[in-house]
Amino acid sequence: MRSVWKGCFYKNNNNGLSKSSTVINTMLKKKFTLHDGKSYKSILIDRSMVGLKIGEFVFTRKMGVLHKKKVLKKKGKK
Repeated sequence: MRSVWKGCFYKNNNNGLSKSSTVINTMLKKKFTLHDGKSYKSILIDRSMVGLKIGEFVFTRKMGVLHKKKVLKKKGKK
């Protein structure tokens, strides 16, 4: 938890905001670009995002594909 006297953490770099920045009221209805590790994603800030970290809205991991196990057929006796 960050101290009240320090205020919200807000860091702006060349291409967009850092993922550890907190969404504040002055950012409402603005579009920002965030880096997800591979490319830049643009997000629009709305009222429900205020007070949360910006990194919560960009996924950095890809969901893996689950494969079904193959069932081996047993050879029958002749």
